[in-house]
Amino acid sequence: MSRARPIILPDGETFWVDTKRNNERATEEQLELLMTVEAVELDDLLDGIELSQGEAIRRLRKALGQDFIPEAVLKRRAQMRNERKAQPTCRMCGRAGDSTKHHFINKWILRELSSYARRWSSRQRNCIPLCIECHRMIHSRSRGVNSIVEMLNDTEKQFAEEALHTLSEEHPKLLILIARGDDSVYESRLVKDWIEGRFVVEERPVTERVLAAL
Repeated sequence: MSRARPIILPDGETFWVDTKRNNERATEEQLELLMTVEAVELDDLLDGIELSQGEAIRRLRKALGQDFIPEAVLKRRAQMRNERKAQPTCRMCGRAGDSTKHHFINKWILRELSSYARRWSSRQRNCIPLCIECHRMIHSRSRGVNSIVEMLNDTEKQFAEEALHTLSEEHPKLLILIARGDDSVYESRLVKDWIEGRFVVEERPVTERVLAAL
């Protein structure tokens, strides 16, 4: 993702700024723009302070009316937050509500399979609830071994078993390539778990299956 952000002047002229340099001294161009936009002398800008690029950018955006979040975005964020609160508890930390949907089999893997739209695209079959923090953590390599198995119920494990079995039949070279990755890579640990048979659901006794269906 690009780290450049725009400052748009009233005449439409656009200046791109590097947000990774926010703590460095303001550039001559930024000072000149700020003098013009705020209609102040350079002495007033520099009097007693060492203006940083971040502060210069913040003041430019404020003066130009570009430091706000559009009303439509605020409403959409509020709606999404309310929807998350009604979701089930996080499978990873147990936090009540405020969860998002995590595809436990990566969508890019499923799209490699035949009959994707008909057989594999269902979010209901391929998602578990995770709060935002846990969702971010499970995609992070800093977590170490990145296994999803213990968070899945039997139905979800069966879906994973079928999907990865199909991948092994239709794209065996891709499966091997993924499996060669480090355990901190989500997809790699996923395929290794399948190879180790961790998604196989043991057949339960008839009495247990009957009771589960009641």
